[in-house]
Amino acid sequence: MIDYENPGFTLDLKFLLYGTEIYPLSTLTAYERYLIYMTYTEGKTLKEVAKVVRKHHITVKRQLRAIRNNLRRLSDEEENSG
Repeated sequence: MIDYENPGFTLDLKFLLYGTEIYPLSTLTAYERYLIYMTYTEGKTLKEVAKVVRKHHITVKRQLRAIRNNLRRLSDEEENSG
């Protein structure tokens, strides 16, 4: 579970390359981590990210939305079960 007061990780190159053991972030694929890293750490726009990954910007937008929704759902499930 993510402790928002003291997250215990930073959204840096180590996270990008190796991931984290912190659930639900540990469920992310390398590609998903890359999208998140470029968007939130490097501050790239959807079009810039899309150019890097060679996808349409609408596709990237949908993928990021799905990633956020999945992380939210997993976090809520863990919170409700524990």
